[in-house]
Order: sequence, then structure tokens, then C-alpha cells
Amino acid sequence: YYHGHIKPVVAAAALDWLRAHFEAARVSLEEGLCRQYILGQLTPEAAASLNIPAEQYKVLNLASEWLSSLLPHVIAKIDRVSYGVLSAADLAGLDPKAPYSRTVQA
Repeated sequence: YYHGHIKPVVAAAALDWLRAHFEAARVSLEEGLCRQYILGQLTPEAAASLNIPAEQYKVLNLASEWLSSLLPHVIAKIDRVSYGVLSAADLAGLDPKAPYSRTVQA
């Protein structure tokens, strides 16, 4: 779901933000190629053959890594305690001398 629905929208927002905040991203390069690279649809070898300036390549790499690994990791984290889904095994694994607050605060 993330790669099909969320990632393209966030990639467009990331490109807009990069263009607004980084001089290196303002270099005229076809937007479609930048979007393909950030979405992981363009191989690094194909991107290297485009003669992208080093600064822009670094910014695009950072955006691509952020969208491919960091963002999915961050939005997948769920606070199991606040949803009350600690299992009996989770609770059994706690130190018996631990205070009650430890059972309600993971």
C-alpha cells in the first residue's frame, strides 16, 4: 500500500521541498527523471549516465533513501501499550519486581 499510494504523493512533496530549499535541486533536470529516481524506478547506473551534478545526485540519493527505508519504518511503528495490545507473553516477560507503571509503559 505504501509504495503504490503513499510514496508517489510524498515523492512529489519531497521534490517540491528540495527545489524550494536546496540550490542543487534547482538544476534543470527533467522532473520525470527526478521522480523516477526518487521512487526507485530509475537505476543508479541510468542516473549516472544523465550527467547529474554531484550535489544534485547527493540530494536525490538522500530523498530516495528517506522515502524507501526511513519513512516506511517510522510510519510502521505502533505504540502497542497505548492501544492496550500487550500480550500475556509480553507481560510475563517482565521482572516480577518491576513497578506497575512498567506494565503500562513499555
